[in-house]
Amino acid sequence: MTWWWMTRLPASSCQRCGVRISTAAAGSVSQPSFCSCGCAALARIPVDANGNFPINAHLLRLILVGALYFNQLLVWAVSSVLIHQERLVTAKRLSKVDLILAVAVWVSILVVQKCEHVFRRKDLALALLSAVIMATVVLRDLSPLPTLAAVNAALLIWNFRSVFRRAAENGSVEKV
Repeated sequence: MTWWWMTRLPASSCQRCGVRISTAAAGSVSQPSFCSCGCAALARIPVDANGNFPINAHLLRLILVGALYFNQLLVWAVSSVLIHQERLVTAKRLSKVDLILAVAVWVSILVVQKCEHVFRRKDLALALLSAVIMATVVLRDLSPLPTLAAVNAALLIWNFRSVFRRAAENGSVEKV
């Protein structure tokens, strides 16, 4: 007896990296199909023969996500130093800033997924799970700063997994 989850869906491949993806994940046949948000975004950034690329909305969204996450990590590091120096009032203020940055990173990742048209059920499930983890940690005050950074790191790695996979296969960091 074969159950519905055991049946294999017809597969297509990612337009950018060639990874096989199910037809259900690929969407319509008329639209290009991508395995992840990273492939979709990088495929939409044009590159000329010299390796130059113009600034477009896709690139700006990726830069925004990176800048927000960098600032989240920076505020976390500064807050940790202030806690070590026993400047708790300032550290508490910075933890609120870090919480705002963590939510901004989370929202910006969802915006990139939506704008790149690769928002799938797995992506939604992981986004909701990360939101639940972040809310639980914050509401229970369970050392939220490192946990928020780790949850956003996991969400970023999931959404840009194909870029990391391709870099690992090539043995180097990929050029956009």
